[in-house]
Amino acid sequence: MSAIQLIPQVPEPVREVISRAKKLYLFGHFEYSLFTVASHYAYAAVESAIFHRWNVNLPAKLHLEHRKKSLPTKSATVDRIGWNRIRAYCDSQGWSIFNLLVNGKPFPTSAAKIVERLREEGTINDWQLWRLKEVYLKLADLLSPSHWLICANGSRFD
Repeated sequence: MSAIQLIPQVPEPVREVISRAKKLYLFGHFEYSLFTVASHYAYAAVESAIFHRWNVNLPAKLHLEHRKKSLPTKSATVDRIGWNRIRAYCDSQGWSIFNLLVNGKPFPTSAAKIVERLREEGTINDWQLWRLKEVYLKLADLLSPSHWLICANGSRFD
């Protein structure tokens, strides 16, 4: 684990999640169930990095447009805010993120859609797209609590 080093450009929140994953993995040698939690944190770090990368790619000004067939289009121009703050802004306006355009493009409502957008923009290559969508995000999804329950004895129910 000590060989896992991050490049300086990795944002601090991503560093923190990776640090937690490493500690949990270490403690997994004493409490086996912590290996699963460590895996969850490792995948959460990848997802966090995906969202951070999309945020960094945003321009200084964002044009938000909410389009719904039955309602007039509403729009706003805001200083660069990240994915979570865009969502919060939409919530405060009563806008659905599924009807939102950010600088003329549909708002990416999931990590998988962000990865696709990063590929369209040339930030990542085809191999990275495949690796992120077909490996990391699928494995992370399997570890999601919404897909399985753990009983008190640790057994899993799909």
